[in-house]
Amino acid sequence: MFENVLKQLASAYGPSGREENVREALRRNVEPLCDSVRTDALGNLIAFRKGTSGKKLMLTAHMDQIGLLVTDIDDTGFLRIAAVGGIQPAIAIGRKVAFQNGVRGVVYYETENKKHGEAALYDMFIDIGARNKAEALSQVQLGDVAVFHASLVLRNDRVTGGALDNRLGCALLTEALREPCAHDLYAVFTVQ
Repeated sequence: MFENVLKQLASAYGPSGREENVREALRRNVEPLCDSVRTDALGNLIAFRKGTSGKKLMLTAHMDQIGLLVTDIDDTGFLRIAAVGGIQPAIAIGRKVAFQNGVRGVVYYETENKKHGEAALYDMFIDIGARNKAEALSQVQLGDVAVFHASLVLRNDRVTGGALDNRLGCALLTEALREPCAHDLYAVFTVQ
């Protein structure tokens, strides 16, 4: 069960501010385990299960992930970007990304007089294979957000993949709801 939930969450698109897909996957998994599930004004998912001790316990995990916001598209079809969350440019170079609509690309940087570790975010772009600006605009728009795409791999009791710092926490919190607890339990899946 845990592995299935983790796979669902790891494959859900959910950059900061756009966590709807992750929230709905979580809702489907936690509703059968709780007395109530609601979304607050910010978009946090709050699941509640009544206990018997009279005490309250809250556990939290964040559901968003870092991403790259398209700020401009140049004449050659490259997507200029800004960070959504804490992006380290040197680590982003060469990584695959995916947009919500399924368009895929690769992050790279302008190499003229720059070495890999010297590239700054303003030197970087996403290449989606477009030949020009018009072709790129037929696939993505300014303001679209790409997330790093890395398929979940489970091997020898080890897990690798994208967005695991948050999606693993959400899967573990979902698993905690399956366990008995004498206290009123609030499981809060946070956004942004």
